[in-house]
Order: sequence, then structure tokens, then C-alpha cells
Amino acid sequence: CKLLRGLNIEGNAVKCQSGEAGAIEAVVAALGAHLTVEDVQEWGCRALINVCDCVADNQAKAGAAGAYVAVVAAMGAHTSSSLIQEKASWALSSMTSGHAGNRIKAGAAGAIEKVVTAM
Repeated sequence: CKLLRGLNIEGNAVKCQSGEAGAIEAVVAALGAHLTVEDVQEWGCRALINVCDCVADNQAKAGAAGAYVAVVAAMGAHTSSSLIQEKASWALSSMTSGHAGNRIKAGAAGAIEKVVTAM
């Protein structure tokens, strides 16, 4: 997750390539498989922030992969970690900004309550 985050800092072309290569699905799988590992949750959220930022196709892929569910689960599993709360909130923002379908799905998954609690 950390490497994916770093690779996707600059340029939508790289972000698109990552999305096409299955990076989003891999991050969602890692988040689900390692829910109690704070580092995995942090870097998975950071990767989603970068991969989904300003790339509608990747936002759609994140929604289809259930990334918002994984991020909400991370927030629930790490309530005392301000870092996870922050990065998860940013990840939700990246996935839902400009994408009404993801906003609805994230809201239904409890994202609004988790973000409010994190504040």
C-alpha cells in the first residue's frame, strides 16, 4: 500500500494505470485482510486518497470494490488513532468528491457517522 501511494502522488496517467492494473482491488483486499494492523490501514487509506483523487474511473472502481466499506471498517477498528481517522476521512473524500453514487454508498455504509465521530 505504501508503494502504491508513492507511485500515485503525481499524474493522472499513473493513477489510471494503477486503476487498470487492479491496485484499488488489491488495497481493498489488504484493508480487509489486515483490519487490526494500523500501518496497513494508514497506507491503504493513503493509497486510496492518491489513486482516486481527480480520476472518475478510479472512483467508480473504488465504489464497485467496496472501498468505502473497508475505510469505514478501518475507522471503526481504530477509533483511538487520530492518524487513521484523518487518512480514512481523506480517503472517503477522494472516493466521493464528484461521484454521487459513491456518496450514497458511503453514507449507507455509515461513513457520515464515522467522520462526525472522528471530528
